[in-house]
Amino acid sequence: MTALPDTHAIGEMIRVFCEASFLDFLHRFGWAGFHALTAWLLTAPVLIATIYFAARPALQRALMRSLGQTAAVAPSHAGHDRRNVTPASGGPAADRITPSQKQSA
Repeated sequence: MTALPDTHAIGEMIRVFCEASFLDFLHRFGWAGFHALTAWLLTAPVLIATIYFAARPALQRALMRSLGQTAAVAPSHAGHDRRNVTPASGGPAADRITPSQKQSA
């Protein structure tokens, strides 16, 4: 199945929508609408993600400036080590050691 060249004009679509029945309009322009919908469904997530991640640092700086803070904005998990830290270093794992484990060590 090959796609036919698009010969629809906006003015023609509006004229047919106003003059013909809705089913006639869908019969004539339905595939054009379907192609437009699928194009948006495929491209919109990529465009939104690109704009979001490109604008996020500037928006975070503006938020901090409006709140009166001048420090650079760091991600909320910056400096947080998700790995298990050994008890000797006094990290999070040291909090989980029971007194009996401390005596045996």
